Amino acid sequence: MVTFIPMDPAKLTRADELKALSSLIFFIEKRDSMLKARPCADRSKQRRDKSYNKHGYASPTCANNSIMIASAIETKEGRDVDIIYIPGAYLNTYIDKHGNEKIIMLFKGKLAELIIMVDPKLYRKYITYDSKGITMLYVQMNKTLHGLLQSVLLLYKKFRKDLEICGFEINPYDPCVVNTVINGHQMTVTWHVDDLKVSHKDPFEITKFATY
Repeated sequence: MVTFIPMDPAKLTRADELKALSSLIFFIEKRDSMLKARPCADRSKQRRDKSYNKHGYASPTCANNSIMIASAIETKEGRDVDIIYIPGAYLNTYIDKHGNEKIIMLFKGKLAELIIMVDPKLYRKYITYDSKGITMLYVQMNKTLHGLLQSVLLLYKKFRKDLEICGFEINPYDPCVVNTVINGHQMTVTWHVDDLKVSHKDPFEITKFATY
């Protein structure tokens, strides 16, 4: 399913328009001269909106002590260690369908035109223009994105559930540390958002985990 569901501007209420989050995109030149683009949502309206429970969206993160203790154990046991980044993590995380979440985003100008180019048949009929003739496209998001208040927490819940399905047990002292036993040896995963540190005696088991 698409990340951005087009919305008919004629059916938008004034409240919907006022709550619509602005879209942002940042370009970064990496050390190897490659350009990396990161689309984001401007969450400033969410922060000002009193209907949002800002504290309720806080996500747990791995404690420094947990990382140091796990590293000491890994060194003592001679485990293989790998650092893994989850590509497109937010694009695989859906906004809560059972709650009252309705996240509307507004694309304007060049960004709106770029989105339309992705799927003209889907988006073109929903474009509109402001008083200055600038292209506008309202969409409802069904997946999370960088910048949303709830993105990190929803990603944590999804990733934790996936790990538990694979047989990992959450550490009672740190919700971002999990363990399981594979072929008689413990595998430990510690993580911060979409960056993971994984350790196990057998490097191939880590490769299998990374592939999953």
